[in-house]
Order: sequence, then structure tokens, then C-alpha cells
Amino acid sequence: MPDVGGIMQGAMTTTIITLVVVGLFTVIIIFLTLRFVRKMSGGGKDAQRIAQSGIPGQGRILNVQQTGTYINNNPVADILLEVHPGNGQPPYQTNVRRIVSLFQISQFQQGAVLPVKIDPADPTKVVLLV
Repeated sequence: MPDVGGIMQGAMTTTIITLVVVGLFTVIIIFLTLRFVRKMSGGGKDAQRIAQSGIPGQGRILNVQQTGTYINNNPVADILLEVHPGNGQPPYQTNVRRIVSLFQISQFQQGAVLPVKIDPADPTKVVLLV
């Protein structure tokens, strides 16, 4: 006669292990998704630090391209900027990738000039202040 208690205990153990693995996988996916969204929205620690203590300047949009990625129905765009630092340094070009709110699309047109903050340690890191 089969050991029903042993079979039930084995089935419960398998179910618990499966639930733990699925739970860990879900937590990892949520963490990675939130990290990606924070990076695309410019809300990372680097962006906050640069926005607070960076060198002020102006960025003229040379080109805007959609990446094909949408976050909450808002497009992620690659923006080519001509950066004019406020400290008298010569202008240079850099790329910024960020989420563009549908309400802000009109501000992100070629030729538009936007306020920026520049990382003093790495001038290629620029935060748009819009």
C-alpha cells in the first residue's frame, strides 16, 4: 500500500519550493523594472546629484529620435544636445536618453534651447531641467 502521507508531504514541499522560486523571480523582475524606469526618467542618484550641484548651462536640441520604448505610454527618446556650459567653456555635443512626457513633447523639438546641469567630473553627463 502506498504511503499517502509521504506523497502528500513531497507534493507540499514541491509546491513551497515552486512558490519561493516564483516569488524571488517576481521580486527581481520588479526591482529591475523600477531601476530601468528610474534611469530612463532621469531620477537616478547621479541625475539628482548633477541637478543639485552641476554646472548650469543651456542645451540646444540638434536631434530627437524615439527609441521605440514606451514607459506608461510616454516615449523614451535619444536627444542629441549641443551643450553651452555657463562657465565659459566651449560648446560640445552629447546624448541624453530620457522619458518625454506627452505633455512636454512640444518642448523637445529640434532647435529648442533647454536649461541643463552638467556633471563637473564628466561633462558628457547632462541633466535636462524640464
